[in-house]
Amino acid sequence: RPPYPNPTNGELHIDWILNEDGVVNISLINSMGQTVEDFSVNSSEGLNPITLETAGMSSGVYLIRLDYKSSTRVY
Repeated sequence: RPPYPNPTNGELHIDWILNEDGVVNISLINSMGQTVEDFSVNSSEGLNPITLETAGMSSGVYLIRLDYKSSTRVY
């Protein structure tokens, strides 16, 4: 499911589902195409929810890029 709320101004909720345990690389991209956050999350099989604190960032719409093995999703 896409991240919410987006546009954000304080917290951004992201979740994804995996078929097996693994590391997911997450990039938060602003409306100018700049990567403003880039980190990795050890993830478990099944649903993996996280909340990003965005209070120190500009309010607005962000793209979220999730990379897992050879798969990429952008929301």
